[in-house]
Amino acid sequence: MRRLLQAHSLLRSDRPLVIAFSGGLDSTVLLHAAAAAAGAQRLLAVHVHHRLQAAADGWPAHCERIAREAGAAYHCVRLGTRRRGNVEDWARRQRYAALLEAARRFGAAAVLTAHHADDQAETVLLQLGRGAGVDGLSAVAQASTLEGTLLLRPLLALQRVDLKRYAQATRLEWIDDPTNSDLNRRRNLLRERVMPALEHAIPGFALKASEAARHLQQVRELLDEVAAADLGAAQRELAAQRQLDRRAIAALSPARQALVLRRWLAALGLPMPAQARLAQMLDQLVRGQGAYGRVEHHGWTLRRYRDRIEAVAPHALSAATDLPQPPSRRGRGRADPALPQTGSIRLRWRGETEIALGGDAGRLRFTPARGPDAVNAEWLRNQDLELVAPRATLSLRTRPRGRSRTLKNLHQEAGVPAWLRPAFPVLQVGGQVLYAAPFGADHGAHWPRQPPAVAIEWVPPTADDPRRAWLAAAAV
Repeated sequence: MRRLLQAHSLLRSDRPLVIAFSGGLDSTVLLHAAAAAAGAQRLLAVHVHHRLQAAADGWPAHCERIAREAGAAYHCVRLGTRRRGNVEDWARRQRYAALLEAARRFGAAAVLTAHHADDQAETVLLQLGRGAGVDGLSAVAQASTLEGTLLLRPLLALQRVDLKRYAQATRLEWIDDPTNSDLNRRRNLLRERVMPALEHAIPGFALKASEAARHLQQVRELLDEVAAADLGAAQRELAAQRQLDRRAIAALSPARQALVLRRWLAALGLPMPAQARLAQMLDQLVRGQGAYGRVEHHGWTLRRYRDRIEAVAPHALSAATDLPQPPSRRGRGRADPALPQTGSIRLRWRGETEIALGGDAGRLRFTPARGPDAVNAEWLRNQDLELVAPRATLSLRTRPRGRSRTLKNLHQEAGVPAWLRPAFPVLQVGGQVLYAAPFGADHGAHWPRQPPAVAIEWVPPTADDPRRAWLAAAAV
């Protein structure tokens, strides 16, 4: 046992380590063996009291005594009231959050957990029962990271019977959790009824299943490399992580299309979709023939306009701005509902560098400049400015001596999706368009441009505003 732990380079160093310490057989063996292999003075035993059963109230005192006897530091985290939902999922999330926080405070190089080969085999069986793919069937690795913290599972090569022999030989004391005998829990049923039968039919089944999981971990790493390369190709010409080029994905095989979408969702921090939802995403975002596609996923909106796919975070672009909007296109199934009619924003420029417009309207920036994009500063000071939402019939001259073109045509040519068009503001003077985001200033000859002059620029309100991504990627 000691030699097994010493094989890990971190355990041979002098950096602090956190031990996930429930007080049960497995974690007690881990604490004792780690103290012998790494030195008890480096260890912090962290016990998480979930407050889920009365018997657990006495466990913190037991765990503290065992940790002190081993020579390790001890810390107990008492969780708050359980929220609704699956209790096991809640307990696991809260437990890992507590362990990671303790590791950060302790300055630990890693968190050690007592997963062993039987745990691994049980996980593989549970994932098989759920119809899991490679990610689920590969179970847990000996080393992984969670939120930047290294997780080590040094006992994966051992079975529960090995741990029990060690505990008995070294006269360790441990807690028997009464819930482990509850056969209404699937893992307990597997442990008590299924695993013994499998071990009888296939001697060494747990170790062989654990070995199979390691092989699948290698397959998963290879698939991750393929998905990362495909995702990079789909984002190569784009300026935002939240956007994809549909054409790059559509050229892939169906299996790689699914892989790259999963990789993209993971990079955005979103949960993995079920197969049915993934198929819907592929149909709407990659394989659809129309100009538009849209799927909702855990509060996010995944959208496609022509060949550009984007992910919009919840509330990234609120449905409330102070700009008046064109008529709603509800019923066509293509664009978002129009934003509410609340009137234009009227303002005066008094020489400021920026004017904050409030809400989702962003800011107007004024920069000293020369040329056809600028207007005379003194003239601008004396004008009543009006900020409005774009209307398809409004027109803009995008270059000197060029013809005036409607905003509708400009939006279509630039590939601005329909759901974003109403959110790009237009600045008018005397009912005429002086500036229209995202295209810039009107280049009509009637605007005074003699120096000193300023150029006007509209700036989105936040870094994650989807309009910012389109400004960066559309090259308008």
